[in-house]
Amino acid sequence: MLSGYLWKGHRIFIDSFYSCLLLSRYLYFKDAFITGMTRFNRIGMPVFSDNMNENQCITYITHGMHLDVFKDKKKVLYILTSVYSNDINKENKKPESLRKYNEFMNGVDKANQMHSYYRFGHKTRKWWKVYFFELLEISIVNAYILYKSYNQKMSHKDFRLQLAENLLEGFK
Repeated sequence: MLSGYLWKGHRIFIDSFYSCLLLSRYLYFKDAFITGMTRFNRIGMPVFSDNMNENQCITYITHGMHLDVFKDKKKVLYILTSVYSNDINKENKKPESLRKYNEFMNGVDKANQMHSYYRFGHKTRKWWKVYFFELLEISIVNAYILYKSYNQKMSHKDFRLQLAENLLEGFK
């Protein structure tokens, strides 16, 4: 999936579902740098201190990777192989690396949120139907995002209703 992006120094932002030390190390040695949340219970993670103050960032460095633990309301762990400053920003009291992660992952979170609002709710035992409806829902959200970039007047629900009416128009 990343074959065209390796050896070019690209920065990749990943979610906690995909991040682990092994993948981070592999991409680091292929000149692809990641920033992403990860989970404390992943294989190979060191034991982190529980004694942290609010708005404190602790960095662990291993094999060219930075494992940063930041405590706001709760502890957050993220992996860095790209270079960002871990200085705490005075305005929002977060490290620069975490601010960059939130900036680039925000679009993904918004798309997932819109995707969850109007689910089809089909239950089926056929594996291909599950994938078909999931791809159809993602396509509708992507179409709405594109439509909204040119025309701000329609809500997500109205867009879906209009889309359904236009699709059914040929069957009258």
